[in-house]
Amino acid sequence: MNQEKVNIQSTSTTSCTAALLRPVPPLIPPIPAQHHPPAMSLLLPPGSPRKHRVKQRTALLALLTLLTFTCYLLFIAYPSIDLSKSLLTHVQDHNRRPHVHVESPADQQHTAPLRKVQPALAPRPPLSLSPEEELAALCAFIAALPHNVLPSFVDPDVPLDPQLVLDFDPRSETAQEELHRVVEQVWARFPVILFTKARLPVPISALRLHSSDSREVRHVLSNMNLKPAPLVVGVDQREDADVLSPLLTRLTHVPSLPILLIGGQPVGTDAHDTKDMMNEVRKLHKNGELARRILKAGSTLDSRKKKGKAIKRRSD
Repeated sequence: MNQEKVNIQSTSTTSCTAALLRPVPPLIPPIPAQHHPPAMSLLLPPGSPRKHRVKQRTALLALLTLLTFTCYLLFIAYPSIDLSKSLLTHVQDHNRRPHVHVESPADQQHTAPLRKVQPALAPRPPLSLSPEEELAALCAFIAALPHNVLPSFVDPDVPLDPQLVLDFDPRSETAQEELHRVVEQVWARFPVILFTKARLPVPISALRLHSSDSREVRHVLSNMNLKPAPLVVGVDQREDADVLSPLLTRLTHVPSLPILLIGGQPVGTDAHDTKDMMNEVRKLHKNGELARRILKAGSTLDSRKKKGKAIKRRSD
């Protein structure tokens, strides 16, 4: 009897031990390979269809997020935006006539008065030179540089264009003041100016002889030893001789060369020809009036200087 009890207990112990050593089935069934979460999609092989479906879902989610954010901006954050106007701003309808708004009398009474638009200022007209100012501007133009010549299209019988002989804008606000400065400076720098004819007319010019009248006036000025030295311009040696010679005749009223300017005033304006002009020069030189005019213009006499070295020649 005791032996049977021992056997039964041994059998029960073995059964319990076997039951304890038996593996317990999992409570949650294993997830198949095709149902791995997106986090595990990186471990899938490149050609797996599951990986492509994950990418498509991610792109779709990003697109929906962007669309949601756009709708939020348009309809919630900025509800005052008028989409119809913004989309039709650049659309042009050529068949539609412009709408003309006609105000009623009542609207016109409540409308604020319009401010008058000031008209645009017209450009200032250029300077209009008098004959004296034109002569001073011409002398300043010639004395400035040896290669300053008048264009061939200039008509000597009409007033000069200020833009041709002045070095500033004749339409500026200070043009008149600058013109006065030019007139004062040219006569202060060159109190005596002599326009000469260096050669005799053809065919005598072939002998290379100088004009006796021009040579005589130059000799008179040279003997005075003036300071500053007179400015001598050989008109017939310049490129613009055909324009300059009749232009000087119009401005000085002296019939022909030579033309002597003292302080901007020509000598011999009442002469009818060159002979009368030379007679007046000789008369003024003989009675001392010529020297007095030259001193009044600003030149000084220096008897210590040697003859023939006091004249500054400017011929082109």
